[in-house]
Amino acid sequence: MTLFASPHVPSLPAIGRRLILALGIAMAATLAGCAATGIKGAEMTEQVTQVPAGKARILIYRDSSLMGAAVQPNVMVNGEVAGTSKPGGFFYADVGVGTHEVSARTEVTSSVSFQMTEGQTRYVRTSITMGAFVGRVQFTLVEAEEAQRVLPSLAYTGSAMATAPAARSGAAPSGPAPAAPAPGAAPRNVTLDDLDGLLPKKP
Repeated sequence: MTLFASPHVPSLPAIGRRLILALGIAMAATLAGCAATGIKGAEMTEQVTQVPAGKARILIYRDSSLMGAAVQPNVMVNGEVAGTSKPGGFFYADVGVGTHEVSARTEVTSSVSFQMTEGQTRYVRTSITMGAFVGRVQFTLVEAEEAQRVLPSLAYTGSAMATAPAARSGAAPSGPAPAAPAPGAAPRNVTLDDLDGLLPKKP
């Protein structure tokens, strides 16, 4: 006679399958969060193809593959950060004519160098390969036709060098400069009337 009903205990293989499935779902969600987001290249065709006069353009992109998705190093152009290598993302940097180097560092530094002429656009694909401890960046120069096949579906992640602020470009700030005191003039005390003049007036 059975006194107690034995509870159903899933077999070890069944528990293992569920655990693997749960881990797979969690990993997929994590990797999806690593993918680039933003306006798509298909909506930026005109902006991407217009190179400023006297300049050349380096367009750097990474395929949507989730291989090494968590490895997202800064990409340098001539030693300055131009953007970040993100799965499914692209950015660009406008440079002068001459030789330029694109590089990134994880456990080692990877780089590629090439010549640029005025009005030229060169395309650099980044990918992540196996490393001893951390994935390594691989740069590949590709032809325009190859890059333009994937570019419409990639997200623009921006580029500090492509949209450099006036302070970096050396341009003067907009607006009138504050008037300097006349040479030899005595310091002037600030009064309450002066402060009142700075406050917005009621209509």
